[in-house]
Order: sequence, then structure tokens, then C-alpha cells
Amino acid sequence: MLAARNTLALAALVTVSAAREARADLRTVLAGRATAVVAAADGVAVIRDGEVALLDGDARLVAACRGESAWTARPRRPDGTALSAEEVLDEAGFPAEDESIEAEDALDDEGIEPSTRRRAVEATSGAPQALAIAGAADGVWIGTADGLWRLDARSRACAPVGLGGQELTLVAAAGATVVAISDATVWRSRDAGVSFEVAAVLVSRAHALALPENGETALVADEEGVVAIGGARRFRRVLEERVDALATCGAGVVALADSGVVRLDENDAPVAIGQRPPARALACAQIEPTLLAAGVGVWSSADGARWREDELTLGRSFSAVARAAGQTWLAGDDALFVLAPAAAKGEAVSAVADAPPPRLTFERRPPAWAGLLPRVAISFDGWTESTGVAGWRLWVLLTVSIGQRWQRTMTQSPEEFR
Repeated sequence: MLAARNTLALAALVTVSAAREARADLRTVLAGRATAVVAAADGVAVIRDGEVALLDGDARLVAACRGESAWTARPRRPDGTALSAEEVLDEAGFPAEDESIEAEDALDDEGIEPSTRRRAVEATSGAPQALAIAGAADGVWIGTADGLWRLDARSRACAPVGLGGQELTLVAAAGATVVAISDATVWRSRDAGVSFEVAAVLVSRAHALALPENGETALVADEEGVVAIGGARRFRRVLEERVDALATCGAGVVALADSGVVRLDENDAPVAIGQRPPARALACAQIEPTLLAAGVGVWSSADGARWREDELTLGRSFSAVARAAGQTWLAGDDALFVLAPAAAKGEAVSAVADAPPPRLTFERRPPAWAGLLPRVAISFDGWTESTGVAGWRLWVLLTVSIGQRWQRTMTQSPEEFR
């Protein structure tokens, strides 16, 4: 019986440990400073150290758009000392099948081209520094220090689109509509980047941009609030307060304003939702939780009114957040991270709470002969004096169990008879 209980306790301990490991699922995807991350294609696109990488849902590199510094020619090893790709990866601490950017860099440092077993990654040498990105179903739109570029997820090619000479700090895309902003000038294309026109010139520099799914009206945050920019260079101010972030949620847009979380519907009418978390970045997903905010920690909300902070990100700072492939992606000063869904962690907590480890208990029963022993009780009666006799009086009570009383002593705990 004791061995079985110990086995149950060990199994419970293993269950608790596994549940704790399932909850602790904040992991590093890419080392280096990440300044932006958005959902794109079947995964995410990220700006890391001024270069753009497109990753799939398993954080594997699909395509990249890099600058000259990443493609500077390096001397190759002499043939007699050349290492294979597997040997280089093993020395660098990567598994042989690793397809991450770090693994590709390790091979590139040794002058080794990706072998046929590895996925080919194409990029354009000399791409300008990336400043902003917008995700699309088939690739990434990139605002750079010298015009608009596009990274195609199918061909894996990165090429300039237009607006050369413009420093584009904000980009948004919906279908064939692409909006890019340089300082206070808003550029718009309705033919997927074939041609651009000036949609508006703002009174101050823009710092946030969102484009609803219909692509008709762009919402831009400047120093005065939020401006709605429609067709034929028509625009009007829809919110007159400081806004730190905008996120497209279907046909509407959600804003992180000074007064709180505000929703702008199809008619651009502001609707206050609730108080804002301590965040500077915002993203919207089509599944629960609908809204994600990042800044001091990571926050999630189904309606924008009630926010929940993730315990794994307490005390950490993030500059951008995105939801893709069922996971939350976070851009930080030192790396790109991926966070497990909150629902998965909640299920792990419930599993532990519903199945606590059993306690080891021991029942003490008296031996068979214990019922035959008499019980002795001593009672002190205090000091007494009579007819010249004085002293202490002490009573001794002797009890013997017989019959049914003796049987109960054998089958039940003797504590009942104390």
C-alpha cells in the first residue's frame, strides 16, 4: 500500500512539473534588436537591426530583405580545410536541420551556400534600412529610408516598388490599397504599388497608421489626434487627443488614446471602450483574445474594456506585438519572442488544481492483545485533614475491557476511548 501511494505521489509530481513547463513558454526566436513585428503570409514579418525577415508559424526563415552589410563578401576557407554545413552548424551549437536566421548567418560567415536540403532564401543585396512593415497575405510591404520595397513570400524576392528618395516611416496595406507616410505627407496607391498619389499633407508629423479591411479610409495619428483620410484628398479630424497606437480590427480601428481605449467604427465616430493598459503598441486578432497590447508587459483583452497582463512578461518591455499562427509574437530590444496562448496556460493551471498530489497518511491500529490490558487513571484529590491526620489523597482507577467493549477496542481507534 505504501509503495502504491509513493508511486501516485511521484506521478503527481511529474504531472505538476509538466504543467509548469507548459505554462513557461516565452521563448526567444531571433536574437538582436527587433523594432517591429506584424502578421504576414502564414507567419510574421519582423524588422531586426534594420533588416526584414519573414518567418513561418514555426519560426523558420522563409525569406529576407537585407542590407549590404549582411551580404558583404567574405573570404572562403581553402578547399583543404573546408567544413561541411553540418559541421559548421554543429560547432555553432545548431542542429543540422536548423533553418533559423542565426543558422544561415553561421553558414554565411564560413562562406557556405545553403545546401539543397535547406530551404533557399533569396534577398536583394543593398536593400535600404527598413523603417516600417505592413503584412499581406502573400508577402510584406516595407517602408525604407529610400522608398517602398516589397518582399514576396512566394518568389522570396525583395525588390523596390516606388517612392524612391522618400523616407517612409509608416506603411499599411489592405487588398490593392497601400498607404505610406513620409513625415507629414500621406501617399496612397490603389493598384498594389503600380502608381502613387499624394492623399493628404498633415499639419504635423505622423506616428501611427491604420487601414481598415475595405481600404477606403486611412486613419493617421499625428500630434493633434487622429485624421481620417478618404478619397479625392478629403480628410477630417475624428479624434482630438494624443494617440500612441492604432490597430485595424475588421472594418474599424482601435486606438490607444490618452483618455483610454477608443474604437473608431465605419463612420469614424469615436466610441470610448475603457481604460488603457501601460502599453505603446497594439494589435488586433480575429480570435480570442481579440486585442493585444505591449509596452510595460503584455496585455490581452476580448473587448478592450478589461485587460489581463500575462505573468510571463512581468517587468519586461516590448516595442511591438502581433498575433499569428496561434501565437503571440513580441518585439523587444534584445530579441524577437514568441508567447504561448493564454488559454493553453490556463488549461495547464486547471489540470494541476483539479489533481493535487495525494497526501501520504498512515493509520495506527493497536495490536490484538492491546484490548486485554487494563486502563489506569490517577486522580489527585488535594490536601485533607481529619482527627489529627493530614496529607495528600490520591485515587487510582483501574478499568478492564471485556465483551463488546473489548471487540470495539480491536476494530476502532483507541482515540475514541480516551
